[in-house]
Amino acid sequence: MGWGLVPELQVRGQLGSGSLRELLADRCIDVPLYWHHWRNGGQLLTQLTEHLAQHSARW
Repeated sequence: MGWGLVPELQVRGQLGSGSLRELLADRCIDVPLYWHHWRNGGQLLTQLTEHLAQHSARW
């Protein structure tokens, strides 16, 4: 058993066939999320990381 974040569009077939099931559809579990990235990922990744760090605190 595990958890993950997968867009519904990617798992629609598995949900429809029953090979993937939502166990607790009526409940939410808050899970801390962490941002992992390459240290030398380039300027775009650096800017994205800074943006996420700045704006994610309000969520």
